[in-house]
Amino acid sequence: MKTLLTFDYEVFFGENHSNENDVLFEPTKKLLTIANKHDVKLVFFIDICSLFAYEKYHQYEYVERFIRQVEEIRNFGHDIQMHFHPHWLDSIYDGVENMWLHDYKNWSYSDLVDNCDQVKADAIFDLAQNKFIEIVRKEPVAFRSGGYTIQPNEKELINTLQSHGYKCDSSVFPLRRFVSNAQYFDYINCPNLNYWRTDTTSFLNVGESGLVEVPIFALERNILLSFKYYSLKIINKFCKSKSFSKRGKGATLQPESYQSDSFSFSFDMAEMKDKKLIKLLVSDYINKYRNDDQLILNVLSHPKAMFDESLDVFEWFILYMKKKYNCHFVGFDDLEVY
Repeated sequence: MKTLLTFDYEVFFGENHSNENDVLFEPTKKLLTIANKHDVKLVFFIDICSLFAYEKYHQYEYVERFIRQVEEIRNFGHDIQMHFHPHWLDSIYDGVENMWLHDYKNWSYSDLVDNCDQVKADAIFDLAQNKFIEIVRKEPVAFRSGGYTIQPNEKELINTLQSHGYKCDSSVFPLRRFVSNAQYFDYINCPNLNYWRTDTTSFLNVGESGLVEVPIFALERNILLSFKYYSLKIINKFCKSKSFSKRGKGATLQPESYQSDSFSFSFDMAEMKDKKLIKLLVSDYINKYRNDDQLILNVLSHPKAMFDESLDVFEWFILYMKKKYNCHFVGFDDLEVY
């Protein structure tokens, strides 16, 4: 069994209550310390377009620290892949309020195609791709769209990714639908698979000539799983809660509509009492896909949402998965599904 510990490497899209060191660089440093201690590989989807905005407003300390930390991540042998948030190119920095003002109309590649055209969308993608290669010194093979938004212009995005040598997408959050002022995705009817190869028209169609889709960890709800899950939730209410300080606030997560037919887990804002829930979900997921040629767990988290309690659970998870399942923690280059 292979596990991808993936992290969206980004600051908050709005007000950052603390500086970028506390929001991004220091939590990432702590993650790296734990990973290196236990000799496991992490995957960082880096928000490359943020560099253009910070450079535009002469916020060079962020740019320099971003590049230094990415170099450190690479030198430690971790995996670095593309996270694409093109709205940064239209963003304005309010230095008085320490706040980025974003126009979310160009939140994703698909939005760029709608609001501009594919030529402009590809030009912006090329800009990000070239910056990525300049910093990371390799071409990415895996892509994660900002806010998991790859719809509706999926055919155009698949074509662009394939033309740039991408092998894999990791944007699909199975069995969920989310609409906000920035985001839109509808994966309610996605394939009920551990991973799949797409066709050239949609990330949700199983085919032979598209990218490999490695979805974010999610497990379809059923009566038995729901009973066990919510029973643990009730028990957890009697456990002592952990406190988390606010590092930032994003305006993109206020849903206009939301539907979820799956359970998932993350190390974001995790508490020690979440361990039993994680064990439950991992066990059920492994049982469901145990006969697949390759079993892949793709767990999504964010350094900006990881605190000391989160890191405790993260380290416990590494040790638990190694002992219980002899798990290998890998990057996208290590997968044998392309």
